[in-house]
Amino acid sequence: MNDINPATKALGHLFWPNQMTPRPAGAPTDWLRFARWAAAAFTALTTGVQLIVWGMIAVVTQSIDSPWWLWSAVPGVVVTAFLTWMLNTRDQLGIEPSDAQPARDRQPVASPLA
Repeated sequence: MNDINPATKALGHLFWPNQMTPRPAGAPTDWLRFARWAAAAFTALTTGVQLIVWGMIAVVTQSIDSPWWLWSAVPGVVVTAFLTWMLNTRDQLGIEPSDAQPARDRQPVASPLA
């Protein structure tokens, strides 16, 4: 296990309490990575469309309205950042994705915080 601070270990145990086993080399991608990619792609697509519409409104009305497109861009960036933090924490702790190993072979590991 990598040397990381105890606060990160404690937060990792909140999200993955029984999966403190080393991640095998070449483990397949998992749903968390897909969720991060989907959130980033959705945010980029919707923000891009809204920026185009906002620019068209600015050209037609010849005035720049408040940046209302931020109402969807900022939450999307926050969700993507949170998913990235979860992935980085999981990788630092050496936790494998839940579907990479059958449940019958998975054994809970004693908490390093105990």
